[in-house]
Amino acid sequence: KRDWSSDVCSSDLLNPDCRVRPGTFERLRAVLDRHPDCAVAAAQLLNADGTTQESARGEPTAWTGLFGRHSLLSRWFPGSGETKRNLRARALVESGVESAEVDWAMGACLLIRRDLFDRVGGFDERYFLYWEDADLCHRIRTQGRTVRYVPGAVVDHPGGASSRTASALATRAFHESAYRYFTTHTVPSRWHPARPAAWLALTLRAWWRATFPRV
Repeated sequence: KRDWSSDVCSSDLLNPDCRVRPGTFERLRAVLDRHPDCAVAAAQLLNADGTTQESARGEPTAWTGLFGRHSLLSRWFPGSGETKRNLRARALVESGVESAEVDWAMGACLLIRRDLFDRVGGFDERYFLYWEDADLCHRIRTQGRTVRYVPGAVVDHPGGASSRTASALATRAFHESAYRYFTTHTVPSRWHPARPAAWLALTLRAWWRATFPRV
C-alpha cells in the first residue's frame, strides 16, 4: 500500500505475487487525473503464460456462476452476451482503448482515490479471500463514481497461490463470499425466495468444485 502525496491522494492495492511492469502506476494515475469521476483504476493482469486474465468484470448476477471465469459455458460460448458482459478484459485489450469503464475489477492491482476508499469504509472484513474487491467497487459506484480498466498498465499475476495451498478452504471461502455478495447487493431482502435457491446452488457448486477440482 502506497500513499501518494498530491492533489489527487490515492492508494494502490497490490498482491504480493504481482510483478509490476515499468510505467504501470503512472498510467493508472494518469487515468485518475484524466477522469475526475473515476475512483478506481485497474491494471491489466497477465497469467503466467502471458495471456490476459479476465479481471475486468460485469456486475455479478444469478448468471455469473454459469458464465464465470472458469465455467464450461464461458468456454463453450465465448461469444454469448452473458459471457461478454461478465468477462470484459480480453476484449478491451484487443480493442486498443486507453481505458474503459467496468463494473468491477479484481483487486490484485488497483489504484484508488483515498478519500473514496475511506468514505465507503474500505474493504469489508467479512469477506475472506474472494469477492471483497467486487463489494468495494460496488460500494464506490453507489457514491456516483466509476471504475476504469487500463490495458496499458500491465502487471504479471500468476495467481492461485491461496487456492493451491488450501484448495478446500479456498473453494468454501469463494462460495461463502459469493453468497454474501448476492444477499448484500443483489437480493438484500431476507425473505426473497431467491436467497435459499442461491444458497442451495452455491453449496452444490462448492461441493462439485471440491470433489472434482479439475472439471
